Amino acid sequence: VFGGDSAVLNTLVRLGFAAEGSPGPILSLLLPPDRSSLATGSELVRLEHMEDFRRFSVTLAKQATRSLMIFSDDLEAWLYDNDEFVSAVLELAQRSRNSSIRLIVRDTRMLLERGHRLLRASHRASDKIQLHKLPSNLTEKLPNFMVVDDNGLLFRPDSQVVQGIGYTDYRARAKPLIEQFNQYWV
Repeated sequence: VFGGDSAVLNTLVRLGFAAEGSPGPILSLLLPPDRSSLATGSELVRLEHMEDFRRFSVTLAKQATRSLMIFSDDLEAWLYDNDEFVSAVLELAQRSRNSSIRLIVRDTRMLLERGHRLLRASHRASDKIQLHKLPSNLTEKLPNFMVVDDNGLLFRPDSQVVQGIGYTDYRARAKPLIEQFNQYWV
């Protein structure tokens, strides 16, 4: 949710960003500029239902050839705790000795209490699947996302809302998220 002032909003619109959602000063989602003349890659996929997210997360995990990164509040069970997704992640882990699967989670309580297929997979492939916890003193609200091979992207700006975007190939949009991920990977 963007609740910024009109000057910031006008600047973003002038740069080619489009607002989707409620009209007025509060915007539910800022979409990137039309890339048709700026870059190649996949089209924007709007994700508005749990099943949309599940399908797209599996698609991205299956297309991964080198790496997969997930930055999440609690490694959402509805999204990542299913056999098809975990199977794709394990295939990536086994595909190459250079495969890398890194997960950053804010709150691991639910993972430990309820269990999670990715957590069990990380025990089986501990050299390939690594899990880090965000420091508890970090209270800043951060978006949840998954990036594969530095170009595939699933993005949720608000972890409390099942709404987001995805790309199968958009390196420029994934790059700042990778930088954010690496900043917290300590």
